[in-house]
Amino acid sequence: MGLTDFPTIDASELIRVHNTFCSTLLSKDFQTMFDEIRRNRNKISHLGIYRRAIDPQVIIDILQTHYKELYPERRWMEDRLHFATLHRWADYADSDYNERSDLFHELWLLLPGLSDAQYSWLMGHDREEPRFICFSCSSDARLGGHQPYETDVPTAFRIGETLNVRCVICDGTLPDDGRELSQR
Repeated sequence: MGLTDFPTIDASELIRVHNTFCSTLLSKDFQTMFDEIRRNRNKISHLGIYRRAIDPQVIIDILQTHYKELYPERRWMEDRLHFATLHRWADYADSDYNERSDLFHELWLLLPGLSDAQYSWLMGHDREEPRFICFSCSSDARLGGHQPYETDVPTAFRIGETLNVRCVICDGTLPDDGRELSQR
């Protein structure tokens, strides 16, 4: 019997199945939010009667909450970059556009609209902290003098009180010697 031979599980059973087979149980808050989203999705898809406004900030909060709950030991940037390698741009090896380009464009559009809490979760630092450019990531993104510019999406932050910085995309740690990284 192959994987495709198994029956589809109804969405209402997903949490029960997860909690049966996974070592970490999903929280009651997660379960409540999941059920509410599922019910509202059904109203939209099957009945067309959902009348509440959909706030992008709330959607981002939900996505962050779900990611933290489902993948507590993983880094979103690493997962997002991996997902991008599976994307249609991954086949354009000779192109100036690649998965890192996609991530930089996404961050360039997303970061200004995030709340302070959302920004802090995503970047791992407060918005007011000095940010630095990871030239390794921006070079790999092949931004090529087009928006976003490398200065538009600084992705590295100082590690505590040290002179080292860590990039939230590549997770690389580099000394802030004024050559590899520059402050924005």
